[in-house]
Order: sequence, then structure tokens, then C-alpha cells
Amino acid sequence: MSILTEVLEKKITPSQGVDDALKWAEAIITHSPDLTASVNTAVADVKHAASNALDLADTDIGAAVSAIVPALETSLDAELAKLTGGATVPFNKFINDGADRLVAAVHAELDAYILKWKASLATPPAS
Repeated sequence: MSILTEVLEKKITPSQGVDDALKWAEAIITHSPDLTASVNTAVADVKHAASNALDLADTDIGAAVSAIVPALETSLDAELAKLTGGATVPFNKFINDGADRLVAAVHAELDAYILKWKASLATPPAS
């Protein structure tokens, strides 16, 4: 089974996948030192592709959240108004602001995780 397949099937974490790929590269270099440059280039290319994939995923998540949150807030406003007989309507702005802050905090945490994972991709290739 390939490292990528194991990551996609969640048998290992992305960080474990990177570690496994680096171990694989080191093993190749140990057995064939003349392949060092080629293996290092391949590892760098894989890391770059993974970094780009993370950027795309983050962009897609941001776009999805921007599209979904207003609809969720509208639904929440309507449900709360129905449940409370309209008593929550004056507080809709506060409720929606709280929801926006919560979404922004979750997105910031996701951005931090993505930056951390991208930093782990920046480890130098085997030499």
C-alpha cells in the first residue's frame, strides 16, 4: 500500500506520511548514494505539491464558510424566533456576531494547523 493511499484512507496521519516518505527516501539514498539528487528533488516536489494542496483546501474552506454562514444565521434566527415567540429577534445581531466570531476562531485554528503542517513539510531532504 502506498503512503498516499494510507494517508487518504486515514490509516496514518499526514505527518506520519511525510515521515514515512522521508524514511523511504533515506533508505534509497543509503542503498544508492548516486540517486541522492534525484530523490531529494522528488521529495521536494512531493512536499511542494502537498503544500499547494493545503493552500487550495484552505481557500476552498474559506469560500464554503463564507457562502454557508449567512444561510445558517438566517435559519438560526428564524428557529430561535419561532421557539421564543419572537423574543430573540432584537438580539439577532448579537447572536449573528457571536456566530461570526466562532466561525472566525475555528477558521483561524484551521489556518494555524495548516501552517504547522506546511512547516513540517519544510524539513530538509535527506542528504
